[in-house]
Amino acid sequence: MKRIASSCCLALVGLAVAQLYLTFIHFDLGPRNGLAALVAGTAERPFVYRQLAPLLIRAIMAATGVGLELAATWLIVASFVGWLLALRWLADALFEPAGASWAAVIAAGPVGLLFVSGGYIYDPVTLALFTLALALLAHRHWMAYLVLFPALVLCRETAILLVPVWLLWGWDHAESGRYRRGLAWQVVIFVSVKNALAQIYAGSAGQALEFNLPAHLAFLLQYPLPNILALSVYGAGLAAALWRWKTQPPFLQAAAVMLPAMFLAYWLLGYPGEIRVFLEVYPVLYLLAWHTVWDRGVLPTVRFMRRRPLGSAYDTL
Repeated sequence: MKRIASSCCLALVGLAVAQLYLTFIHFDLGPRNGLAALVAGTAERPFVYRQLAPLLIRAIMAATGVGLELAATWLIVASFVGWLLALRWLADALFEPAGASWAAVIAAGPVGLLFVSGGYIYDPVTLALFTLALALLAHRHWMAYLVLFPALVLCRETAILLVPVWLLWGWDHAESGRYRRGLAWQVVIFVSVKNALAQIYAGSAGQALEFNLPAHLAFLLQYPLPNILALSVYGAGLAAALWRWKTQPPFLQAAAVMLPAMFLAYWLLGYPGEIRVFLEVYPVLYLLAWHTVWDRGVLPTVRFMRRRPLGSAYDTL
């Protein structure tokens, strides 16, 4: 019953996050990357390559007969609810039950910082599926993860960041033959899906990759305050994650390989100010920081909320 009640509470929190997201998002962003253009397949590259959310919206519309924006709304709500449930499951592999539940609830707050510059229809889906993929890896459900991987590639090209996590985490825990086949499967699927999308949308406007480092530098010089604030938040989370690094859960240590890769990708390929591109690594950075706050008992209130049995495995960290 406690588990059901906890899941219901997380679902309500997910609904609240979805409502806030829907309050500030603008579906009609024009022909370059707007909702209608993405669903119709007429958006510019690289946005048009992110086809999972449009495919799901078309499926909802076909199955229910609802309009475009209502179908998109349902997908957003389902994504945020699913994200929190997946995050709690991921946290279950790393923390005691109380720590996992509190981590999932409080995660709904900081995630809003990633949407200060808006978002696209595929962002909530990306957040939910990446978190689910990390949870599957953390719980060592290798086959379920490999089944999910093609959907991740179809969702966003950043799915490639999960391959080094597989390399570091699966090396010691998967059977050697399954490990090699799983690695090959991810590489083949990524290359195949990306090649198919490039062929299908070869005539679309835009570029497959946008090199934005000069724009980032210009934005940094022209508007230093937003960049300083964003880097300070990221730096604070990173500092909390690195503090007593050797005590961090082994899975999070392996998954942290995505952090520098995503940071570099943002400065080279991301659009200035759009820190929503860190959605994929948010669960990892957040849980690393949460481990420092919760398991180290940094705050007095956290010490009060914890209910560890004496002599538990958590006390030995």
